[in-house]
Amino acid sequence: MKENDVIGYGRVSQKRQEKEGFSIPAQVELIENYAKRNGLNLVKIFTESETAKRAGRKAFNEMLSDIKDGKINIVLIKDLSRLGRNYIQMGYFLEDYFPSLNIRCIAVNDNYDSDAT
Repeated sequence: MKENDVIGYGRVSQKRQEKEGFSIPAQVELIENYAKRNGLNLVKIFTESETAKRAGRKAFNEMLSDIKDGKINIVLIKDLSRLGRNYIQMGYFLEDYFPSLNIRCIAVNDNYDSDAT
């Protein structure tokens, strides 16, 4: 693993989101462009069409497995709502889980970078 190894994650949960600029291809393009502009090594992008209210999101769990296995050190997402809609669960990842594994999280459209907080 290099210092700037990134996993991207994109998710839509409703057909309506596809029409509102949240489509998986739009999220992938945003992640790829951000990584390229910022000199980040994009290792993989996980995508899925699954509600964030379900704990059994397959791609999300695969991403967590790669994180746990030390394959990356940055998670890159369109916005924080891609992690989840449950604020307690999202807070757990941002405040506990990612920091405990030295994982940086960047939410492009929210101007959030855990290294800057």
